[in-house]
Amino acid sequence: MSEQKLVLAFPLYRTVPVGWFFNYLQADKTHVAAQVGTEAMYLPMAMQQLVELAYEHRPDFDRIVIVEHDMEFPLDVFERIANYGPEHDIVGSVYFKHDYPHHVMAWMQVDPPRFSPLTAEVTKELVENPALYEVDGVAMGLTSISRR
Repeated sequence: MSEQKLVLAFPLYRTVPVGWFFNYLQADKTHVAAQVGTEAMYLPMAMQQLVELAYEHRPDFDRIVIVEHDMEFPLDVFERIANYGPEHDIVGSVYFKHDYPHHVMAWMQVDPPRFSPLTAEVTKELVENPALYEVDGVAMGLTSISRR
């Protein structure tokens, strides 16, 4: 499955942290077919433009990977993403809200149409036992979306 072509999509704002930049430079980008970005744009508009740019620059891509400038990631993250199977349409990452109560940025639809943050117990399980877990919603910080 590692033949997948990734398009990295950066909805950037005005500044990029130096640590993030150097981490990105060191990351394994073997499977990265193209990179697209926006600057200082309202996120929903940026996402629309990033998808359009992905199709324009690399119409044969397999996954678009949203990478925000405040995300920390392991250097093999794009290799991992390139190996996701077809059963994994959208895969987010575990990270936490900046402000209190620092919920994990993933949700379940317990009371449709409302979404609820994962409980502390579920979050602890996710963090202590890394794997791909099914949830009903993820934030975009570092998210892979299959083209299909």
